[in-house]
Amino acid sequence: MSRKQIAVAVAISTLMLVVLWAIAMGRGLNVDEHQFVASGALLAREGLLPYRDYPFFHTPDLSFVYALLFRCTDYLLLSARLLSVLCAFLGLILISRTMWRSLSEYSGTFRAFITASAAILLFSNPVFRYSCWRAWNHPLATLFAPIAVLCLWRALDDRKSGRWYFAAGLLLSLAISTRLTFAPLGLAFAGISLFLPRQIVICRRMRNALLLAAGAVLGALPMLWLFAVDPRAFIFNNFTWNGPINELYERAAGKYVSLGSKFLYILTHMLRNPGNLALLLLFLAVQYAALRQREFRKDARNLLLMVSLPCLLIGALAPAIPYDQYFYALASFLVLGLVPPVITLATAGALRSLCWGFGAAAMISLFSTAQDFRYLAKLPTPSRWAPIRLHQAGMKLAQIAGPGPILTLAPITPLEGRLRIYRALATSPFTWKTAGFLSEEQRREFGFIKRRNLASALDPPLPGAICTGNEGEAEETMLRYKDSLGYISFRLPNGETAWVSKH
Repeated sequence: MSRKQIAVAVAISTLMLVVLWAIAMGRGLNVDEHQFVASGALLAREGLLPYRDYPFFHTPDLSFVYALLFRCTDYLLLSARLLSVLCAFLGLILISRTMWRSLSEYSGTFRAFITASAAILLFSNPVFRYSCWRAWNHPLATLFAPIAVLCLWRALDDRKSGRWYFAAGLLLSLAISTRLTFAPLGLAFAGISLFLPRQIVICRRMRNALLLAAGAVLGALPMLWLFAVDPRAFIFNNFTWNGPINELYERAAGKYVSLGSKFLYILTHMLRNPGNLALLLLFLAVQYAALRQREFRKDARNLLLMVSLPCLLIGALAPAIPYDQYFYALASFLVLGLVPPVITLATAGALRSLCWGFGAAAMISLFSTAQDFRYLAKLPTPSRWAPIRLHQAGMKLAQIAGPGPILTLAPITPLEGRLRIYRALATSPFTWKTAGFLSEEQRREFGFIKRRNLASALDPPLPGAICTGNEGEAEETMLRYKDSLGYISFRLPNGETAWVSKH
């Protein structure tokens, strides 16, 4: 790269990072962020393990990462969102770098334009922009998975491929141990390892598959350890609750969505956004054009991407209700999947067509999320950042709360003030809302609290405070309970109400 190209790349990358950081600081709290932050805090401060000590409905690796992070800072949401932004940014840089290196034989202008367009396509994609900065498990898992693909690409091209198969298995396992919906991707990796490259003997391919599996086992060790600690709790939290229990709750709430309705959601909601539609149409167009070249049909790297996408779609459609963030990994893989056909089409001389297609798709995507640039206005004023306001609320709560744990369905607030919470409610409202669909034996074994049994289920001493204002109807039992205790109200800086003892 020339000095001018380096300067432009650094400037664009810095702008993208600043915008993502501004969004992370400007946007409010999402209910799903509580469970991940709370799990990391409980492990860091009290040594409590997910599944064994409290309900937790995801694979555990993010809890371990957050626990390490929270040993260094009390700004929980701030640091968690910073980690998510860094994961998203690193993934963006990695995919852009892959495109850049793949076009090394072409002019600097064409190479820079296609690479910049691919970066803008991902950076401004509505699903990426919605999901990449939150304290969820999506950003970390979606960083691991594309790197695993790149390792497998390298394995398919390298004669000394053993270490790359091992690395691919390790990284894929880390993705699955962070978010379980990446598990179907293992089928794509195993299939490619067993059947490609065709020119090597079957014994060599079997060896490659075993190395992939060995890496996967190593990456899964933290998760396997938690399984060994309490197998029944691990299976219940990851499979029983996420399967029949959650389905019963969603049906009772009138929210259950059939498989057909999930596909309809993609058509009527996801693809209604011009940014999502532009990325999909560009991907289909370059794939169709490249497949007309006979040699491209044998491209093992492209085949890996093409079998990975349905596996990711299975994972995205697995939850009872579809949400935009479940398709985050698909957006990243679609941009990464542009690399093999672009190389083929560039070799065939279709440079101008590629520039028009990439440029148009990038501009459509950029305009579809242009409203997010408004968050840059808050960046120079940290006191306006949502994580800072939440931390201030936690510190205020710490000043007025009594000695007991905090009863709340929004656990990040008390945890920001280094207060204790009731571990049964660490997953915010999810255990609270679904406890009625468990048997009494299940509630007792796996640590759920039923609303009707609130007062008797809480261990002494009395709550140091009861925080409300986040979950509406779900908090009615808590409001009645605070009336029985005679607690009085205080308004917290983030808008929550803290009910504390008069004494």
